[in-house]
Amino acid sequence: MISWQTLIKRWRLRGELFFQTTEAQRKQRSQRRIVMDYPHQELTREIIAAAITVHQELRTGLDEKFYERALCIEFAERGIHFDQQIQYPVNYKKRFLGNLIPDLVVENSIIVDTKTVDAFTPAHEAQMLGYLSITKLDVALLLNFKVWPMGKKRIIRPGYLPSNGSPPNLTL
Repeated sequence: MISWQTLIKRWRLRGELFFQTTEAQRKQRSQRRIVMDYPHQELTREIIAAAITVHQELRTGLDEKFYERALCIEFAERGIHFDQQIQYPVNYKKRFLGNLIPDLVVENSIIVDTKTVDAFTPAHEAQMLGYLSITKLDVALLLNFKVWPMGKKRIIRPGYLPSNGSPPNLTL
């Protein structure tokens, strides 16, 4: 069992070591993170910015269809091309099973799915992976308008390769 005095000494030592580091060292440490080349990064940022604007205006507590419609208005005002409730046929052994209908497809590149849930679940991610498989698109965005701040999750299609054919760039 560690005494309180020992814990306080260790805590003080850590604090002193923190304050002895230079500003440049602290800045470098805070900037160290993994960076990955995602497809459609700029468009994804624009979509998230539009969604945050909608979320700030409407707040939480509405049905997800209201957020979807408000997002359509925001996209139109920002000049972002989108399709709402577009149908993709689903086939099995050359037999038609039905249509897959994502909430929004932005610039024929990104699926956007609005949610009003407590938290994203693996089922939400699995649904988006299925959408990406059927549509052959590379990116899906889950947007959760029930929580504050707004929840967001980017899902990349398995097997995605950038246009140059090399694997995504991971750097520290």
